[in-house]
Amino acid sequence: MNDFIAVANVQAEIDFLKAKHDLEAKRAEFLNYDTSAIRPKLTMAGAVAVLPINGMVTKRADVFDLMAGAVDVDDVSRMAEEAADLAIAGDINGVLLDISSPGGYVIGLPETTQVISELSDVTETVAFTDTLMASAAYDLAASATHIAAAGSSYVGSIGTIRRQMDYSQALAQAGVKEHVFASGDMKDMGNPAREPSNEEKQYFQNMVDTEGARFRESVLERRPGIPAEAMQGQVYKGNEALEVNLIDAVVPNLDAAIAILNS
Repeated sequence: MNDFIAVANVQAEIDFLKAKHDLEAKRAEFLNYDTSAIRPKLTMAGAVAVLPINGMVTKRADVFDLMAGAVDVDDVSRMAEEAADLAIAGDINGVLLDISSPGGYVIGLPETTQVISELSDVTETVAFTDTLMASAAYDLAASATHIAAAGSSYVGSIGTIRRQMDYSQALAQAGVKEHVFASGDMKDMGNPAREPSNEEKQYFQNMVDTEGARFRESVLERRPGIPAEAMQGQVYKGNEALEVNLIDAVVPNLDAAIAILNS
């Protein structure tokens, strides 16, 4: 009986190691997957190039990010550069940024807004949404010559945010205590197993304030008519967004936005 149990245990371990190997191989296959087929492409609507910006804004998106619906700022820059080449060659009348995004990460955003600004220098551009154009997505949109939105869409959310959970009380109630060994006083910042120190709170607040100021300055440089009270992180529906100069026109759909470039 003992021999039988020993053999069964060995077989179970072999099966486990094989399953683990297969899982690791599949993960490696996904990470090395050629994502070119699922990355966004510049398309044409007559003489207007359409540049899609759909999903959460991120940088260096892998296959998992893309399958979850994220948009990579590197792809946005690539498409903007392709559109600029078409504009310089005289092949298009303008570019429509077709946006449906809640925003996303700060990393890579300033560089991408600069690429879109350079595109707007060589051809007319219109940023349009019929859903959501918020936060980082609005930062990208503000680099366009014009911004248009459907009446039922939401626009804005100018600001920066960072969230941090504190599980220290829950862990203490569960009898769990964490020991951290770090080489610097700030190396363990953001650890959710403990309450952040006052110094850490101030550090993160300064980081958020700095990025928030950059965001507002970036938008105001291109759209100076937006009042300060409209840049407190809130969103506005179409007509409300028009009243506070977040957009230039309320249009019913994508075709109407394209028509701005053909007029």
